[in-house]
Amino acid sequence: MFSVSTRAVWVVVLLFGMNTIAEISVADDGENDPKAKATAKQFFKVFTGADVEKMKENFADQILFDGERRFIGRDKLDNPVALTKRQLAEAYSKLFERVPVEKWKQLLDKSKPSLLEAPADGKPIMLAKKGDYVYDLHFREGIKGQRAGLDEAVIFVFRKVDGKYRIVAHFADY
Repeated sequence: MFSVSTRAVWVVVLLFGMNTIAEISVADDGENDPKAKATAKQFFKVFTGADVEKMKENFADQILFDGERRFIGRDKLDNPVALTKRQLAEAYSKLFERVPVEKWKQLLDKSKPSLLEAPADGKPIMLAKKGDYVYDLHFREGIKGQRAGLDEAVIFVFRKVDGKYRIVAHFADY
């Protein structure tokens, strides 16, 4: 799914089942924005804790969503669809009502997130524009075998909006 570019790729991993986040720099050419890395690190912490209000602080006013239509409460979906931050927050609130926080943390403990600066529009995913940061949680690689209720991919796209990195696109296959 992803190809390694000359840009730095930061991998953020959850260690020892706690909310301690380590950073590993791969092929760092010094051009990646440290604010993007810090934003992704902070977001992963609140995402792991299922803190929807804090997650919402990272959402742009409008988020392009692609993925499982039932996650956002729709029977029919023309992908991608524009959601407000409130709509995406409501979808996550409903998800976290069904999945206890401790179980959510266990799921995320198995993920191996990566942050990659998009080298061109549509790369490495359709929703990204050149210069965006694509944050892939790599659930499909971390969770082997049966994935009851958690299918494949969970990806967030960060873009600078009014001077801060915000999630402008999201792919989720819950």
